[in-house]
Amino acid sequence: MNLILCGLQACGKTTVGKKLADTLQWNFIDTDQWLEETEGTGLSSRQIALTKGEAYFRALEQKQIERLSSLTRTVVAVGGGSFAYAKNKNALKNSGVILYLKITPCTAWNRIIRNGIPSYVDQKNPKSSFHVIAEQRLPLYEQMADLIFDVESLNTEEIITLIVSKDLPHV
Repeated sequence: MNLILCGLQACGKTTVGKKLADTLQWNFIDTDQWLEETEGTGLSSRQIALTKGEAYFRALEQKQIERLSSLTRTVVAVGGGSFAYAKNKNALKNSGVILYLKITPCTAWNRIIRNGIPSYVDQKNPKSSFHVIAEQRLPLYEQMADLIFDVESLNTEEIITLIVSKDLPHV
């Protein structure tokens, strides 16, 4: 059994995922980092998407999703677009318990722009483009999630406490 963290970019999937894995004494994988290591070019996920194109990046991401079913006792932080572009959503559902870390698009945007404008948005109008993408993804997260955690105003430790307090199967 695995715990799969989903949500908008900058919702805390990686930060929470690492600490949750430590708390549970499980493994941790961030699919973006896993993708970067698998690709072996030394490029970040963002750079891969920018240099090789969105379609290429999403194909690599799909391969990572398909590999999740081979894992056990792993906390997995999936990319923000993984659910939107997954060809086989059942592969995600069958890979573990899906936990949606919910924040507003405004909060996500304010966190994201600290690191520069994401490659997947319209560079001419990035903020409104991001909000359109976010509004398309939010229903997918809600639909796929086994549990939803509103983490808008919580710190990492509070999120971990909230998650471990739930009766999660096989945890």
